[in-house]
Amino acid sequence: MGPQAEQGDTLLGQTLSGKYRIISELGSGSMGTVYLGEHLGLKKKVALKILHPDLHVSDESLKRFQREGIAAGSFNHPNAIQIFDFDRAEGKHIYLALEFCEGQNLKVYLGESGPLSPLVAVRLIRQVLSTLAEAHAQGIVHRDLKPDNIMIVENAAGELTVKVLDFGLSKLVDRPLEASLQTQTGRIMGTPLYMSPEQWAGGDVDGRSDLYSAGLILYEMLSCHHPFRGSTITETMVKSTSQEAPSLADARPELKIPVGLVQVLDRAMQKRKADRYQSATQMIIDLDGVDFGKISKQNRSTSSQSAIKVSRSPNSSAAEDAPKRRGLLVAIAAFVLLGALIWAVFQFGGSLAGNQYPRVSMKSAEERTAEDTRYLNLLAEARAEFGQQRYVNALMKISAAKESPVADSEANLLSARINLGREEDISLARKDLEEALELDPDYAEARLELGWVEFAVGDMEAAELQFEAVSALANAAVSAEGGLGAIAYERQDYDGAEPLLSAGSQAANAGSREYLYLGRCQIALGSKEPAIESFIEAKRRDPSSWEAVSDLGEAYLRVGDMGKAETQLKQAIDLDAVRAIVAQGALASMLISQGRHEDAMLILDPAIQLHPNAGPLHILRGAALQGTGNRGEAIRSLEKGLANTQDAQAWILLGLLHQDAGNLDEATQAYNSALSVDGANAKALLQLGLVLFSQGKYERAGTRFQSAVDRDPGDAYARLCLAIYLMDFSEDPALARPHFEAYQALGGNDSRVVGWLNNLRD
Repeated sequence: MGPQAEQGDTLLGQTLSGKYRIISELGSGSMGTVYLGEHLGLKKKVALKILHPDLHVSDESLKRFQREGIAAGSFNHPNAIQIFDFDRAEGKHIYLALEFCEGQNLKVYLGESGPLSPLVAVRLIRQVLSTLAEAHAQGIVHRDLKPDNIMIVENAAGELTVKVLDFGLSKLVDRPLEASLQTQTGRIMGTPLYMSPEQWAGGDVDGRSDLYSAGLILYEMLSCHHPFRGSTITETMVKSTSQEAPSLADARPELKIPVGLVQVLDRAMQKRKADRYQSATQMIIDLDGVDFGKISKQNRSTSSQSAIKVSRSPNSSAAEDAPKRRGLLVAIAAFVLLGALIWAVFQFGGSLAGNQYPRVSMKSAEERTAEDTRYLNLLAEARAEFGQQRYVNALMKISAAKESPVADSEANLLSARINLGREEDISLARKDLEEALELDPDYAEARLELGWVEFAVGDMEAAELQFEAVSALANAAVSAEGGLGAIAYERQDYDGAEPLLSAGSQAANAGSREYLYLGRCQIALGSKEPAIESFIEAKRRDPSSWEAVSDLGEAYLRVGDMGKAETQLKQAIDLDAVRAIVAQGALASMLISQGRHEDAMLILDPAIQLHPNAGPLHILRGAALQGTGNRGEAIRSLEKGLANTQDAQAWILLGLLHQDAGNLDEATQAYNSALSVDGANAKALLQLGLVLFSQGKYERAGTRFQSAVDRDPGDAYARLCLAIYLMDFSEDPALARPHFEAYQALGGNDSRVVGWLNNLRD
């Protein structure tokens, strides 16, 4: 058995950093070995990637890796494996604790499934590219993209999704990745196959290197073999750096690859970085435009020349020839189709393509005009700005896009989402969506978004109509089950909501809100731990969602994890101090319960400035002030809060403060107010009895004591008060005996009770 296997065997059963127990080995790659682990505190499965000990990683490299935010978890994307933790365990093993997902890596998956259909391959590589786009926007380059680093996960509906591993991990090693080939040939063998020419040459690496690797992976998805195959690393390197990638249209004509997809592949695998796609977004746009009905019959030179034209001069591609050919056909057919043409002109403003393609992005790359490309680029730039929460910049891009003569409903949808993100008047978003649906009534994404807008303003009937309309669309590429589940939740039909929300959260279009409402439904059904996982996923999909973070904090409160609750609630307040009023109240209440009254005041004072009429915040401030001993100010805060919020416990606290100050009439009024809110409140009955007793109103006090015991037989002090009243003021003092005995059984330790019981027994 080799050294690596021996090391793996010795790690099984060990615990890293006192947190992660290693259960079994899942696999080994160029950078490290992956194990199935368990977080001992959360009892949750994790994947533990332990770097190989012969890789040199300095402390500075560790700090740099954390600084760049990869291991810190600031890079979040639904298709990227999340890194929860990163450390050097016991000063020895460097490890990453990763999200554990059940599935196969792409290499294994292709080995079992064979070549993927173009539709499936494009759907999967698009998810990879979406992840790359987000990473590149944050300055993170993967550098080691390959099938081994792409997990294929099948959800309950049988849909395939991807999860990308090891972002930026190769930068962690102090020597260049390619240098390790000299000493670790056997281990690193999978990596060189997907290196870009500049990586082989030791040159500068940027996002375009990842796009080259993505092109190679897409080629392999479609053909089940790599475009460059050498018997040795040297031969592979020579082919990769000196030969053009073979065209799938020529190499595998039986695969029936669409023309547009061949062009995307050719451009992605260009040797020079300048000739490739310059961004993942550009590659996504071209993939979205592939016409799967047009099968490639081109030879290598034709497809290669087309790709070079697209990459070096987007305005002089084959797309410009298409209108000429269509124009000729239209002229020939004009004599027999004049009536239809006139109808089309009136319907589509002279654009015959409008009937075939409701949106520009649905056109194939070769059919797009220069104006089409400019318009799509503006949309892509707007999405990038929106993703970075630069809303003004995003709206400027959208405004420019809407001025385009080819502007369509997609610009309206994106404009609506930006307006919702920046929390402008929701009517602006509704207007955008209504305009989008006027242009394209079957635009499922716009109709789904309109459903969520109606949901947000509380019009459940209108929202339900939109969601059901989405479900009825035969061409809908999105699921409305999450929206229907959220409506069921708001109607308190939790049993009906849960399966809808579970299905909606697994849909390809699932976002933060589907998981948010799933978590809320799980809380309502008493499933606290699953709810925490749902809220974590909602937060991961939208880190800016104060609702997801606030609900996560409250969920941690429910399970008694005060440390995590405090962290999340503070984060929710930081995200939106104006709207996170529930988080402010929950955090302040938790701090007060812990005796941290000054800390609670630091939360409550600025919250009250934002919400001067929020009664519950004034009530909590009163409770915090009472804890600091400032009775007078506490009374004023409670009275201000109770002016517009009826809360029995707050009235009782106010009564106690007045009673302590000797203001018995005010105390009586406060306790009666508590009983008007909650007539069966045992604490209010008991305290009112004590006030009456101190005023010499013994019979009325006894009635209150008896009522308090009836409501709460387990209140030891109520038993004591009733027993004393019965002993001293009732016609039969022996009636006090069982209450004194109950007081002792409940843990009461007033030393006088022993003597009183002895007297009663005598």
